[in-house]
Amino acid sequence: MSDLLQRKGIIKISDDLIRKSPENVMEILKDALVVRIDNDFMTRSLTYRAYSKHFDLCDEQESIPIYVATITNINSTKNGNIEVKWGREKEYTEKSVMNMLEEIKKEISSKEEPISFSGEDKRLK
Repeated sequence: MSDLLQRKGIIKISDDLIRKSPENVMEILKDALVVRIDNDFMTRSLTYRAYSKHFDLCDEQESIPIYVATITNINSTKNGNIEVKWGREKEYTEKSVMNMLEEIKKEISSKEEPISFSGEDKRLK
């Protein structure tokens, strides 16, 4: 039995790409079993929930990863189609976000000048 239904992912495609290059979008989605499409009006894109042999195996409890399709070698293949390389979008854990926030906090605090209340502060004018 195929493991296709354990290879789930999300693909986001901009409205501009769909309008300007529908053939490329068809090539990107040719190996995807799309089960849901959401229209994101804020980013002017479509979000596809799909299964694909290009996606990693996922557990049921795991959040669905977002994938990026990179179009390479347009019209260089034998039949004139594009080549698509798949990769997971960078994922952040709670720990990695907390570490980034701590680094930002340190950087901001190292650049701040202390406010002196005993004398005249030029920044308050």
